[in-house]
Amino acid sequence: MTISPQTALHVEFLARVLSKECLHLRTTDKRLFDDGYTLEQIEKLDATTAVVIPAG
Repeated sequence: MTISPQTALHVEFLARVLSKECLHLRTTDKRLFDDGYTLEQIEKLDATTAVVIPAG
């Protein structure tokens, strides 16, 4: 598969942005939660706060 140079530059830019965003999220997680925010906590939150949106 071949991609255009412009597409490659765009993907590289998005990868840099994503990397920086992940760093910010990890930093915030450590600042807000003593032991970090675990997957188990997220799953419990999802189960208790799920909102059902009726189809259209």
